Amino acid sequence: MRIGFDLDDVIVDFFPSFLNWYNMKYNQNFQMKDMTSFYLWEVGIGKNKEEVIGLVEDFFRFNRDLPFVYGAQNGLNELRDRDVLVITSRLSFCKDGTRDFMDRKLNGIGLYFTDDFNGGDISKAKVARELGVEIYFEDCLKYAQNCLENGINVYLFDRPWNQDEFPLERRVYDWNEILEKINRLTWEKLID
Repeated sequence: MRIGFDLDDVIVDFFPSFLNWYNMKYNQNFQMKDMTSFYLWEVGIGKNKEEVIGLVEDFFRFNRDLPFVYGAQNGLNELRDRDVLVITSRLSFCKDGTRDFMDRKLNGIGLYFTDDFNGGDISKAKVARELGVEIYFEDCLKYAQNCLENGINVYLFDRPWNQDEFPLERRVYDWNEILEKINRLTWEKLID
């Protein structure tokens, strides 16, 4: 069974790390509860998408090793013998640093980049389908909805920015639930 994960805020803590850096650099006080949108400019960080891209680029110049989401490192270790991959919409300037991080911290996990964030024609749903992903975990509501619409067995990792309508039975709240969903699907496949 092929298992797919988004990288930021499913495996590593991008938002908390970025907010800490941004608050210190610009003397602000944004907190996770303030992140009611996946798009930072919609919550007052940066004036528009272009400015936010510049901020994120600046952030990643100095922050390549983000901390793991609680339970992610242990969860991925538990899945070590499974076919696991990461599908991320990180921008192109992050590719080398992301590959380096994946090689050092998550050796053996496949990494695929999409162009979703820039509105390109390579979506996470398309990549997941082409790679035969049977279960996928995502934190961006838009990407998760697109996966669901395209027949991908997707679960939304609950975050402040994805509180709009999404099937409750397709939400997960921590890595214990992620492992539970994977194990349940594995068991169902075994008894079929």
